[in-house]
Amino acid sequence: MKIMEIRGRPFLAQTALRAHSLVAATFFIMAVVFYSPHYALSVFSGALLMGFNLAVLIWTWGQIIQKKSVALAATAIVFKYAILAIVIVQLLSRDLVHPIGFFVGLSTLLPTLGWLAFKEHERLKTYG
Repeated sequence: MKIMEIRGRPFLAQTALRAHSLVAATFFIMAVVFYSPHYALSVFSGALLMGFNLAVLIWTWGQIIQKKSVALAATAIVFKYAILAIVIVQLLSRDLVHPIGFFVGLSTLLPTLGWLAFKEHERLKTYG
């Protein structure tokens, strides 16, 4: 992925995706160690879905910031959430995933964003 500029500063999309992968792997390993394999796979499913969500979000904002196509970005946002809702409902209604494990996997985005915010805060403190 390309480097985007947010407020005149470079933002590496790869850093965000790597951070999410690290958080998701940590959650998955903890689920494997402390819970059942079905629970761990449910955590993995939720984290994978949020990784996809994050990748589409980064691409969409990249399109908006580069002013390439706001209509395309808006359409991607609408379809992304529609697809996300359908996938979540289908997975939960068919008992393919453990509901709590799946929601734990979905929540991996929050620590990822917290970690990225912390790193950006540290970078701004150091370099201004």
